[in-house]
Amino acid sequence: MSHDLSLDARLLRFRSDPGADEGPSLAAALLDASRPKEALEVLSRGLAARQDDARLLRLAARALLAEGDALRAQQTLTRVIRANPEDAEAYQLLAEALRMRGDEG
Repeated sequence: MSHDLSLDARLLRFRSDPGADEGPSLAAALLDASRPKEALEVLSRGLAARQDDARLLRLAARALLAEGDALRAQQTLTRVIRANPEDAEAYQLLAEALRMRGDEG
């Protein structure tokens, strides 16, 4: 319970001052707490400033997968892979997105 309160406090602080908290670490913590919608909220601010940041894009893809939006996750991961074809984590997440969509081939 105290972990949730701490996370809520971090999210509230981020909402009032986005520079007050490390966005990617907050988004990852929200994902770990099964709160993908809020993670996407945090990530959208970071991606507005750094739209090609692979870490932010991978986190966004994880959140999209958790929300059940496999198509948008696939599109997001394709951007990561085009920029960095050696990104193994992006390929793993892409495989998950394709499985969700039924495109296992």
